[in-house]
Amino acid sequence: MRWSEDETTHMKNIRTAMVVAVMLTSVLISCKKDKCKDSSVDGVWKGTFQRQGPGNPEIANVTLEFKDGGFTGSSDRDKYPAICNGTFYLDFNDMISFENKCVWTADFDWTYILDGDYQMVRDGDSLKIRRSYDGIILWTDIYKLKKQ
Repeated sequence: MRWSEDETTHMKNIRTAMVVAVMLTSVLISCKKDKCKDSSVDGVWKGTFQRQGPGNPEIANVTLEFKDGGFTGSSDRDKYPAICNGTFYLDFNDMISFENKCVWTADFDWTYILDGDYQMVRDGDSLKIRRSYDGIILWTDIYKLKKQ
C-alpha cells in the first residue's frame, strides 16, 4: 500500500508533535515553578566572596559544594558570608535560588546569609554568583568560584 503525499506529511507532523510532547513532559517532570534541579553545577567550588560597595570591603575565602539539589559551604570569616547548608534550584534565566536551612542568631546582618535569588554566570570551570541590594547604598555580593 502506498501512502499519499498528504498522509505522509500528516504522519511527519504527528511524529514531530510526539517528540515535542516527550521533551516538554521531561522538562515539566524535572522542573518546579520554572526552577529545575540541575546537576551541571554539582561538585566542589572554591573561591572568594566580597560585598562590593562604599568603603573597603573585605574578601573572604569560601567553599561551596553542590550535590543533588543541595548545597553546603563555609567561609574563612565568621558569617561573612553565612553559608551553612540547604537546597538550590537553577532556573531558565541564568538565576540560582538558594534556600538556606540553618538556624541563625540575631547578632549579624542577615543579608550575608546565602539565601534567595542570585544571578549566575558559568564559564567552563568558573562560576560567578551575584546579587545586588538597591537601597540608600548600592551593595553587590559577588562569589567568584573555580570548580575543584
